[in-house]
Parts: sequence; structure tokens; C-alpha cells
Amino acid sequence: SPDKTTLVGVNETVRRFTVLDGVVEIAEDACFECKDLKSITLPNTLEEIGEHAFQECTSLSSITIPKSIKKIGKGAFFKCESIEQAVFEEGVATIGEHTFQACTSLSSVNIPGSVKEIGKAAFAISQRKNDGCVSGVDSSVSSEDRASIYR
Repeated sequence: SPDKTTLVGVNETVRRFTVLDGVVEIAEDACFECKDLKSITLPNTLEEIGEHAFQECTSLSSITIPKSIKKIGKGAFFKCESIEQAVFEEGVATIGEHTFQACTSLSSVNIPGSVKEIGKAAFAISQRKNDGCVSGVDSSVSSEDRASIYR
């Protein structure tokens, strides 16, 4: 964007990317189908990840969601099949609908006590590698929400 506070797109052949400090939003579809993207670093200034922002970034292996995040759009990491680990820093309050749906390699999720809402099918996985709860579920998350992150 002209004021450089919104990331609107990334070259789809990029492999590693650091979002600049001062960016507060990653726009809808900004990194959609960046299939070579293996690593992305998000700044502590970031407040919103748009819908489908990283959908089908099939090489992305892990993600840390900074504490500054207020909103994660629907399907932000949908079908990122190589993501094995997702870390939410203390301060994140809401995990949106379908955020990590169809992330078939996801085996480790750290959810802090600050999370009060987990959207529908946030961690729905179409192919199960093993049964059991994704790790790191804090006891302050309601049992109803906790049930939505079983794989």
C-alpha cells in the first residue's frame, strides 16, 4: 500500500520472507499459492492477517503468530500441507475459522491462555496422521472450543 502499512502481495517464487516492521496488515490473498515459500517472519506491529493470505503455501513448515495479532482471516493458512508447527504468542485472543484447515502435517500447536475464541474448523485436518489432541491447549479455552482442535 502507499503508506507501506499493508502487505498486498509477494512474488510467488520467493522462498524466505520477512514482513517489515511497521506493517499492520497482510491483505487478503497476499501470499496465496506461494508454493516455494518455506519461511516467513511476522513483525510485532502486525495486527491482521487477511482471509486466505497464505492459503496453499505448501512449502511453509512453521509459523509464529505475534502477540500483536488481533484478527486472523478465514482460511489464512488453509491447505499449507507442510506446516508442522504453529505457535501463537501470549496476547493473541482469537483464532479464526478454517485458519489451519487441511494442514495435514500439523502436529504441534501452542495455544496460550490469552486465546478466548477458536473459530469453526480452525484445525480441521482432512488426513489424520495420528489421533490425539494438538499440544499446548490451555485449560482456559472452553472444552467446546478445545474439541475443535482435535485431529
